[in-house]
Amino acid sequence: MRRYGIPFMVLVLLVALSTIGIADGLIQAQRNLKYEDISVGDGKRAVPGKIAKIHLKAWMDENAKKGAMLFDTYAENFPLSFKIGTKRIVDGLNLGINGMRVGGKRRLFIPPELSPKMASGEFPANTALIFEVELLGLE
Repeated sequence: MRRYGIPFMVLVLLVALSTIGIADGLIQAQRNLKYEDISVGDGKRAVPGKIAKIHLKAWMDENAKKGAMLFDTYAENFPLSFKIGTKRIVDGLNLGINGMRVGGKRRLFIPPELSPKMASGEFPANTALIFEVELLGLE
């Protein structure tokens, strides 16, 4: 039986992690959505069918960097509420909030195919976006 050294095993681990999308610190979710947890909450988990109360900041995604700010619920101190899993909210937010815990914050890198299909208010259609979401509560 052949023995492999620590450097070889570290290399194999890094290659494996990069193929599942977490070597760069981002987690690859469904349908090309990527995210990273800024902080993990300790409350209940967000699941489809629950009503989520969130704070949200949204920017244009310029090569994985924050571009022009589009929306900020903190500025107005007016959180958003929506039913997870419905078509009344951006697909990328629906997918990206799944599994979050109340009290947590998450940065979502939303590809154009999961962004709004039609321009609406501040949001352009079919454009890559970055959202920072804080899950305040679930009902």
